[in-house]
Amino acid sequence: MPERPKAHSLRPGAVVLAGQSAFLLSLDEFSDDRHGWFRDLVTRRLVIEVRYESLYGGENFTVKPPVF
Repeated sequence: MPERPKAHSLRPGAVVLAGQSAFLLSLDEFSDDRHGWFRDLVTRRLVIEVRYESLYGGENFTVKPPVF
């Protein structure tokens, strides 16, 4: 990678509050002209699986995008 993205990870047991948001990967001062490789990474090569469990338990939802 020509530039190293900032990364934010959620470790097992981490909590995301209702309404909270965070970028998992980001670049300072993103530019379409200079960072096309990053857009390709995020939209075509990166697969993220999200698992959800409420405080009450029992849901165990999993969401991930289809394989391209």
